Amino acid sequence: MAGGGRLSCALACCWLGLLGAAASLNGSSSSEDRCKRAAPCEALRESNCLGSPLPYAATSTLLAGDSSTQAENEVQNIKFNSSGRCEAPLVQTDNPKSWYEDVEGCGIQCQNPLFTQKEHREMHIYIAAFSSVTIFCTFFTLATFLADWRNSNRYPAVILFYVNACFFMGSIGWLAQFMDGARSEIVCRADGTMRLGEPTSNETLSCVIIFVIVYYSLMSGVIWFVMLTYAWHTSFKALGTTYQPLAGKTSYFHLVTWSIPFVLTVAILAVAQVDGDSVSGICFVGYKNYHYRAGFVLAPIGLVLIIGGYFLIREPEDNGGHGYSRSKGQQHHVKYEKLENYQGLKEELERMLK
Repeated sequence: MAGGGRLSCALACCWLGLLGAAASLNGSSSSEDRCKRAAPCEALRESNCLGSPLPYAATSTLLAGDSSTQAENEVQNIKFNSSGRCEAPLVQTDNPKSWYEDVEGCGIQCQNPLFTQKEHREMHIYIAAFSSVTIFCTFFTLATFLADWRNSNRYPAVILFYVNACFFMGSIGWLAQFMDGARSEIVCRADGTMRLGEPTSNETLSCVIIFVIVYYSLMSGVIWFVMLTYAWHTSFKALGTTYQPLAGKTSYFHLVTWSIPFVLTVAILAVAQVDGDSVSGICFVGYKNYHYRAGFVLAPIGLVLIIGGYFLIREPEDNGGHGYSRSKGQQHHVKYEKLENYQGLKEELERMLK
């Protein structure tokens, strides 16, 4: 019985061996079918990878595409968009001027993709509130001057009228976007893309008009501020005298404050650097190319602040070269009066600016 059991065991092993050999022959046959060409082993050029030794010295890359057990490679799964549609935030357009950096047929969507709908809405609420307060305050100031224009039309006080008039017009430009459908008309092109590089020949002038109102008013207002500080400074120096320091100079005030913003506005339109922005709801210079904003906005405003600050900080001095004479007591009294009025008006200006 023991001998018979060993014989049965041996026969079973032989049978299993034959089955294994047949399976291996079938596997090798199928592997040979997958292998289309010979794949000799190649020695590795480097034995280390990222500082760690590799566990093998030779490999073959010719059969990598025929292996069904190789690890999935994400790079091999990358596919190009062949659907013919533009992926967000791009939208389809036939206007070559709207194409996004040589991506033919696709342009950047009108709504800024860097901000959500909620952030857009919050910014629009802030703009509406701030512009409304500004237009109300400036309108009240203008009405105050116009109510008594005969007595108010005197320098340097009348300069405040022109400053408020500039910011009143600028507020109108900011609030224009809140009319029905106005924001899309201002910042979006007809094909649904963002307005960039305006003015263009095939779009409406709404973007350009809003830019001119906002930018020209801003530049004129800040230049009028310089004229105000200069007028105050020279007027304080002539307090208590018959000398009129602003006589004959007011026409130059208007020439400078209206011509410089005009030249800057024409220059921006000439280089076509007016861009629309869905967040602010207006068209302005340098939304895409920031160096234009630095040159046409930050540099002029910085220069204005420096000049205006110079006239505000500089203490008034006696102006003795205009053909008038005063006694020593009068000089001390006038100097004290000038300093007192200068400090009072300076504090009033700082309060208004806040």
